[in-house]
Amino acid sequence: MRIANLPTAVSNVAAGFILAFYTWEWKHRVFWPDVLALGLISAILYCAGMILNDAFDADVDAIERPSRPIPSGKITRRAAFTVGFGLIALSIALLIAMLIAAGTLRDSSISIFIVLALAIAILMYNYVLKNTWLAPAAMGSCRFLNILLGASFGFIVELNGDSIDFNQQVLSYAVFVGMYVVGITVFARGEQRAAQSRSKLVLGSAIIVGALIAISVLPFLPHVGTTPVRSISQTKTAFVTLVVLISLPIVRRLWFAVRSAEQAAIGAAIVTSISSLIFLDAAVCFLARPAEPVYAMLVALLIVPLMLLRRLSKQT
Repeated sequence: MRIANLPTAVSNVAAGFILAFYTWEWKHRVFWPDVLALGLISAILYCAGMILNDAFDADVDAIERPSRPIPSGKITRRAAFTVGFGLIALSIALLIAMLIAAGTLRDSSISIFIVLALAIAILMYNYVLKNTWLAPAAMGSCRFLNILLGASFGFIVELNGDSIDFNQQVLSYAVFVGMYVVGITVFARGEQRAAQSRSKLVLGSAIIVGALIAISVLPFLPHVGTTPVRSISQTKTAFVTLVVLISLPIVRRLWFAVRSAEQAAIGAAIVTSISSLIFLDAAVCFLARPAEPVYAMLVALLIVPLMLLRRLSKQT
């Protein structure tokens, strides 16, 4: 399983929550346990997707990747399906339990809807869309929904008459990250036969760079909602600088991969692009709450488990 990418799903949730709610503590009520719970739900769904990917691909893997767990006999295909679908059910149960504990179940239909939509998107990608031209869009939709999952809890919380509403920054960032992942998916399709797929490398690179540019203009978008914009002009400049610094190694890797069309260079570009999601999410947390950089630092620290997990399994 590509488990090394797991921390990026958690960072997406944290960024979505902060963009929607601006804090993990509001008027003496602490919400960081809810952030952790949503991160756990996202991680469970991510694991379910990886397991179901192997289960649905077992016949192909038996020919092309016989060392994988199912073809090698380490686990049966039936067991993989059982665990995969069981994890999806577990994620839904955990969300409902979290909402009951928070006392917001009655008003939390949007959170439940997003989890169900994310589960459907995972199943649609693995079972129907993986080998079609819609596969990149399916992957992007998973990340889009993942960020909205993080934001959804803040949307329905009401405290002392103050409510948190949808805002254009949340929705825009979710779209931009979805676009970014679409680009990575298109780019990755040129990995196996790079010499014949240079056009996919170029197209994927263009989409990735376009998404990075879009993310950099996030603080200049109008904010729609009940929570006022907290970012002053200096913070906006700092955010753009952070995105540029994050983008430089990504663009460098993409350039080398397109120019050489070598599998090693393509793989390195994919790993860098996926790993950088953590830093992009951390930058967004800084943008939303510049007065408390601890949020951004905690999200950025997710790179540590990613690097540790990378030693256990490949990211691509």
